[in-house]
Amino acid sequence: METVLAAAGDTWGIPGSTFAASFAGAAAVLLIAALIHRIVLFSGRHTPVDRLGPQQAAYLNGGDKLAVYSSLAGLRATNAIAALPGRTLVASGPMPPNVTPLDQAVYHAASQHVRARDVVNDQWVRTALAELRDDLERRGLARDRHTRKAARAVPFLMLALAGLGGVRMIAGAANGKPVGILAALVIVMAFLALFFIGSIRPVTRAGGRTLGEMRRQHAYLSPR
Repeated sequence: METVLAAAGDTWGIPGSTFAASFAGAAAVLLIAALIHRIVLFSGRHTPVDRLGPQQAAYLNGGDKLAVYSSLAGLRATNAIAALPGRTLVASGPMPPNVTPLDQAVYHAASQHVRARDVVNDQWVRTALAELRDDLERRGLARDRHTRKAARAVPFLMLALAGLGGVRMIAGAANGKPVGILAALVIVMAFLALFFIGSIRPVTRAGGRTLGEMRRQHAYLSPR
């Protein structure tokens, strides 16, 4: 087996080709690890469509605000709440039967004359949203905080590797060594790491499939 020896003046005593090859190998290992990790963490559990209510579906589709809008629409349709000039909400009728905890919280906020855009920040509403989110997480349709944190572990290692490559690249350039290949590898590694961190959605793949089934089942509600 041929051994690559460091030449005089090699940055950190490691030949550039050797460092670049080692960097590429480590990057490939981390990339595969990140993909496998996401598959394991984000699979979730399938839930039949008929077991989801409109507010749960709204949360999976758009988070807290869309869940609150769903509740507002339902209460408005039953004339339980109304909007005054300035979009200030008011309780305009009795609370309808069979409401959800989120409906109760939104109705309470309306009775306090909260503006529509501020309902999501009401304390009771925040508590109800947390309960809705916890239920979806238990069902395997939404990702909990610990899962999202765990999903960032490998991408942060990828960023650390990119940082190491960046330091090596700066040192090599200062030493008059060619760093083009390493620069390309560092940029790709940093981009992939940021992509993995930024693409952590609150919905699991099972939750996404459930939403897809709901859209197909209720295609007649599409704006098209």
